[in-house]
Amino acid sequence: PANFSQGLREIAMLQAKSYPSPQYAQAPRVYIPAGHPNHVVSWHGPGQAMAPAPAMMQPVASPVKTGASPTSPAGSPQPHRYVITKVQAAAPVAQPQPLLPGQSPVPGVYSPVSQATYASPVAPRALWSQPTAAPQKQRKSVAMPTMPSHSPSPPSSQSGKRVVVQSPISPAAKPRPEHAPVNMNGRVFDRIKELGSGSFGVVWEVEEQKKSGASPKSEHKLALKKSTPAKKELMEACLLEAEVLQQLARELPPEVAQRNVVPRYVTHCVVSVNGKTQVLLAMSKLDGVPLDQWLYGIDEQELKVISMPDLLDGPLPKGQRSTRSLDSASSVVTVLMKQMSPVFATLQKIAFHRDISAHNFLIEECEDAAVPVKFAVLDFGLAVRSGGWKQEWRGRNIAGDPRYFAPSAWMQLTHGYRYLENNPKAYWQQQYANRLDHYAFGVLICEVFFALWQGPEELGVSQEADVAEWRKALETARTAWRRYWTTCVGLFQRFHSTG
Repeated sequence: PANFSQGLREIAMLQAKSYPSPQYAQAPRVYIPAGHPNHVVSWHGPGQAMAPAPAMMQPVASPVKTGASPTSPAGSPQPHRYVITKVQAAAPVAQPQPLLPGQSPVPGVYSPVSQATYASPVAPRALWSQPTAAPQKQRKSVAMPTMPSHSPSPPSSQSGKRVVVQSPISPAAKPRPEHAPVNMNGRVFDRIKELGSGSFGVVWEVEEQKKSGASPKSEHKLALKKSTPAKKELMEACLLEAEVLQQLARELPPEVAQRNVVPRYVTHCVVSVNGKTQVLLAMSKLDGVPLDQWLYGIDEQELKVISMPDLLDGPLPKGQRSTRSLDSASSVVTVLMKQMSPVFATLQKIAFHRDISAHNFLIEECEDAAVPVKFAVLDFGLAVRSGGWKQEWRGRNIAGDPRYFAPSAWMQLTHGYRYLENNPKAYWQQQYANRLDHYAFGVLICEVFFALWQGPEELGVSQEADVAEWRKALETARTAWRRYWTTCVGLFQRFHSTG
């Protein structure tokens, strides 16, 4: 309770300050055709990386050379990371060429054009810019990265369970059978239906075509995410999301990976269509519903406008709020911690998630009495490399859900990085550089517990000293949490309504 009260005072103090923010460094990271919208570029694995021989009147690709990264985890395999390099010259007369990943012979989708590709390995740190020495003041409102919100797909007639795709998306659209297959790195995916779309992307349910006489390459349900990032930072995030999923697939303990606690990486590539760069990422599609929807029975859009009295005590008949005993609520958060601890222990060697929230976790209720619920964590689109972040946090943007921000994130947001650097309490800088995911996950644990628990009324009035003491302590903690959460949700709603 004392920590909650101290946190509230810190936040109240920060809200009273002005909102300058540092001018973040900019640097090109990914090279695509410039001024030639008809070129198609592709991403190959290291064994397939090749530069086509220069030919008369054809474009020539030049590789980007980078050194070894000092931030790669000791003993970890070379990251599966590549950069598409800039095409230097365009062919004045387009001639038919072999189809590349992302192309389709169907007119109006991707037409065969003159093209050249080159893929070169890039060290993890090579894609990150170095921060500037000092921040510059900008306008008061701080532009925060936003991701389209996701919603569950229609219930499966076979399993009776709701299915949610890995990426945050908007409400599901009607099936569009006219979509042509997608060719990615020699693998062909049929688009079954559109699951949803957002501000810069769309997600389909897909099925991989099997070759003649061969069994399908994937036994799992798959999703294909197409992102069209308009800025370098968004392109960087899309590429890093694919890399993080790759590394998690290699480094998660087998007994953890088989529980499908994160989307399983399948393949990805980068294409340029009509002058717009697209990142295609194929991954497994996980079962479950968003944790916030399971708790409250309302979607993310409603959470942006609901009043706090209704959220804390109002009727929410479709959710699980205030339905569990103290023992049952404790059991659920215990399972959440046990299932996710090995995931974040592995992830922190690779990246920081930076967007932990109830909306980015899935929960699936099971018939197994030993494990009544299963959890999965999604959406690594705002992740940053942990090795680079510890040095580069001063020049990087603030990201994530304000409800789960650590106090140090609010300090960085409102006063800039020098406030943390010069703060006499060194642990604030250490928290921002190393512990953002820890803090956000701790807030999530409190949210789930206090949302599920019926409240101290369950304990009744007892004359026993031990029970009376426990009841008083729980009442104090619950009151502190409600004050804290009211402030956090208010900031969350303000960000979405006024910025």
